[in-house]
Amino acid sequence: MEERYRSWCSQYLRSSHAGLYCFYNGSGDNGDAVTCSEAHGYAMLIAVLHGNQSDFDALLAFFLAFKNEHGLMKWQVRMNKHHQLYVEDDANDCATDGDIDIATALFLAARRWPQGSAMNPAGVYEREAAQLADALLCHCIHPTLHTPLLGDWCNTDDKQNRKLYDATRSSDFILSSFLLFHKKHPNPQARQQWQQVLESTLQCALSQTNVNRTGLIADFLVYDARTQWHPAKGKLLESKHDGEMSWNACRTLSGDQRILPLLQTMHHTLVSGKFPDVPAGLRVRDGKPLVDYSGRAFIAPAGYLCYVLGDTRGQQAAIAALSDEEPEYFGDSIDLVIAEQAMAAPYWLSVAWQQYPRKNSKLDRKLYSIASSAPTSKTHLKIPSTQPIYTYQRPLGSIHNALDALGVPETSSDRRRNVPQVKYLTTVEDVNAVMPSIKSHCHTFAQTIGFDLEWDMLPRQGKAAVMQLCTADTIYVVHLSAMSPIPTSLVELMADASLLKIGVAVRNDAHKLRRDFGIYSDGLVELSAMAKHIDKDQWKHRRLLVSLSDLCEHYLHHALRKDAVRVSRWSRRPLSEAQLMYAASDVYVSLELFHQLAFHAYERHRTQTLSSSSPWSPEVGLDHVMSLVQHATGRVDKAPQKNAIPKKSETIPVRDGSRDKLLAHHRALSAWRQSQFDLASVAANAGIQRTTSAIYVIRALQEELTATKNHGNASTPWNMHERSRLRQELTTQTMRKIVQYHSVFLRSYGVFSDAELKAMR
Repeated sequence: MEERYRSWCSQYLRSSHAGLYCFYNGSGDNGDAVTCSEAHGYAMLIAVLHGNQSDFDALLAFFLAFKNEHGLMKWQVRMNKHHQLYVEDDANDCATDGDIDIATALFLAARRWPQGSAMNPAGVYEREAAQLADALLCHCIHPTLHTPLLGDWCNTDDKQNRKLYDATRSSDFILSSFLLFHKKHPNPQARQQWQQVLESTLQCALSQTNVNRTGLIADFLVYDARTQWHPAKGKLLESKHDGEMSWNACRTLSGDQRILPLLQTMHHTLVSGKFPDVPAGLRVRDGKPLVDYSGRAFIAPAGYLCYVLGDTRGQQAAIAALSDEEPEYFGDSIDLVIAEQAMAAPYWLSVAWQQYPRKNSKLDRKLYSIASSAPTSKTHLKIPSTQPIYTYQRPLGSIHNALDALGVPETSSDRRRNVPQVKYLTTVEDVNAVMPSIKSHCHTFAQTIGFDLEWDMLPRQGKAAVMQLCTADTIYVVHLSAMSPIPTSLVELMADASLLKIGVAVRNDAHKLRRDFGIYSDGLVELSAMAKHIDKDQWKHRRLLVSLSDLCEHYLHHALRKDAVRVSRWSRRPLSEAQLMYAASDVYVSLELFHQLAFHAYERHRTQTLSSSSPWSPEVGLDHVMSLVQHATGRVDKAPQKNAIPKKSETIPVRDGSRDKLLAHHRALSAWRQSQFDLASVAANAGIQRTTSAIYVIRALQEELTATKNHGNASTPWNMHERSRLRQELTTQTMRKIVQYHSVFLRSYGVFSDAELKAMR
């Protein structure tokens, strides 16, 4: 079920500034519409039944942002070309079934998570559920017939509106929800009203057995005093088939044992045809098909009806038929709602089964667990060019098994972090939406963030395809190959020197980003060099980098799995579960290793110069960690010494993230400027020629000057003292060719005059 949930989320859940929403317009039939209240109701039901509270909270936030004046959700939300969400004037009304599903999800959330969450403290779910149920009673229930209205827009202004006012839609016959509201609403008067709604809706459905012998219910039913409830004739609201079983009535009724005879008749009608290929439209009087195609929205409920009534053969046939159907928003959603409710019903949904006498409690539970709402429009979904964000808690498999072992041990710290959630980001909007959260969580420990890259290795090396970022509570898997252009917020994050990016062979990843996308990285921390500095005896035999696997096994006492997933196709969308687990585990391990190494070093030298009693103190943490990163001396308890020259495996300073810089240039400039060493010393420590170090410094200064001018500052970023130093260093016989090659730059900014340059020719 976890795999099905995540697959559905990756297809249909999208992020926005307001929260998560369910994308329902894959075919583009509805213009720039992105979601509707019905789709949002499905998403909230699926999230609460699956038990993903973080997704549920994000969906709830979106619902709260798009309430109308009645407290109900606006039925359709659109997105303009600037990726801004908006609602048209004629979409401020509600659609009843969506709000019923949302209220149901809120009542279930109040029971499943009574303690609430950080975003929604205890009592919020129940309060929102009760308010929404009250709004439904006030604006979406007929005051005299006590049946669901088509929406809060219904009125009696004229004859046609009166006809719509006295009509009802079978997709709103969600008997299980009405029973839930009756049992769980905190207001006794409201509970009594919902019982009346349940009884009236039930009688409306049962009355159709007198109209036809098929057990089928029409999409729309109309009430008149003479014939009571009867199917609509011709087009009432949506199409000429409003009086037949179609996209509104495709779901089986549920929630009450008294509908059993109706379900049995319906089952007989459905299996008498070309079952399990249930046509996407049937005539209610004789069960004849209206169309020659089917869909998940019809097959899934019919298959579950077979299960409820004990028809094993029919159930198996329906399951086989579902596997042959093309993915589509409403069919996939209905299928998953049914599956989730079937899984959750024995415990979570049994709350309401105490009112009526039961001859068969097992059948009652089955009847109650059938999903009861329906879609309103057909879409056809192909894999989109950009995939949405999705979230899941406590990943399965290798990550789940590893995380308990990869936390900070209780014996070494009073800080044990929770298992992080994983977010898969595949659009520019998704990355921009989560970037504030990433930056805010980086302040947890010395502004650190785990960092890693993945790319295709076979049949040839491809561009960087996936970037992983790990904070204290979330692992972000960013699918770079799915984005064009690369988000500016991500470029700025990588260039931010105040946020330390932790990893093994992190310099290689930085080079890869620069070559492939022009993304330049600052604040890089090499775990291997850090470990060698802390445990010199342990790693003195390692001349090259220490692998992440070896570090993990030594410090975290856990074997990090490296299998064939490592060389899989990382550019292909969407990533598989195995790829997500591999990517997430690597970057999570990197951040945990950093915390462990920093803690061990702190404990080792705590009695010397570090005075704080906690290694997690922000006052001590940043200086202490930077001392480890800079490799100043053998003593990690002191601040970095100014005369230390950065080594090849250390932090690579890059001051701006938008131009073409060679990382070695800025490493040389940093050593020459900050350490007050001459070019010969820089060259000797870096293992390069003196002329090469001069070229590096000049090019880095040129790029720095260009960056300053691009930001509107006409002054040079380096002072007269640096000009004098550079002039003195370049006034040698060996530097003449370099001076001539860069003469325009050196003359323009006062290092040499025209006469001096002419004399050096």
